[in-house]
Amino acid sequence: MPLNVRNIYDLMQLAPGSINSTGVNLENASACGSATNVNGIRLNFNQFQLDGVDNTGLTGGSDAQPSPDFVAEFRIMTNNFSAQYGAAGGSVTDVSIKSGTNSFHGNAWEYFRNDVLNARNFFSDTVPSLKENQFGAAAGGPIKKDKLFFFGSYQGLRNRPQSVARQASVPSTAERNGDFTSL
Repeated sequence: MPLNVRNIYDLMQLAPGSINSTGVNLENASACGSATNVNGIRLNFNQFQLDGVDNTGLTGGSDAQPSPDFVAEFRIMTNNFSAQYGAAGGSVTDVSIKSGTNSFHGNAWEYFRNDVLNARNFFSDTVPSLKENQFGAAAGGPIKKDKLFFFGSYQGLRNRPQSVARQASVPSTAERNGDFTSL
């Protein structure tokens, strides 16, 4: 499944009653996975678990954001939790990571985005520049057959600065003096 910026916590928005709240609540919008509002509960009432261990950060998002290549199972629970999930009122997102096997396996990938096919902003004369590379690899295998295994993943992002067109209005001299009759 394609994920923008490969954020595994974007899958939370597939659950019924979940909405993307990016920009609505700036308090938690930058935390990993915390920009999803579930069943109308505040963003910081979501709980995140990684292999059964609490992974919830101080601002309500997840502390660690695993790469999609590192994830074996993703599960979101939105109501009627069992007793082991007693720390959340909104949702519980449980992520299980992959482990090694008796055979070596892995993959490498890169996503490249640029401005060649992008449209121009209505208020801009040119298309803003965009050069973004996201890359990574995952590998696993045996250390000692049937006893000890390894699995690891790396993900990197190189994003060159982008220009953004903004529109603003400047108050007139009368408006700066408190006279708003022209509005």
